[in-house]
Amino acid sequence: MTVKAVQNDNSRGNVFASVMKATVTGGVTGYIAKQVIPLTTEELKDIPYRAIINASRKDTNKNMVAKLKGLEERTPAHDTFIKMIDEKNFKNAGKSKEKEQYQPTQEELDEIAAAYYEDLANEQQTAI
Repeated sequence: MTVKAVQNDNSRGNVFASVMKATVTGGVTGYIAKQVIPLTTEELKDIPYRAIINASRKDTNKNMVAKLKGLEERTPAHDTFIKMIDEKNFKNAGKSKEKEQYQPTQEELDEIAAAYYEDLANEQQTAI
């Protein structure tokens, strides 16, 4: 015994319409169910999840700092983490303030410019 809906779709070769009907039907049914079915008691409770997560992070960070301070050999990443938690400075913990930007000398700039113009000249000669 054959099922005509499957047989018709297979013979046409286009199942897009069937997929769209099923998608729309499922979406409409889900939306109506969301509006009609009441919330559960757990969903009705106003639990401050973000506050709970933040409190647990603070406890975890304190415990981790205590554990890292107890290590005999620490990596620079450990030191940065400890400094970041102790100072509560999460944006600039890994950046040192003494770092200066590299300023090339005039000789280095001249060498870079000469190399650039030499490459440019070579490209133009090969293009001709």
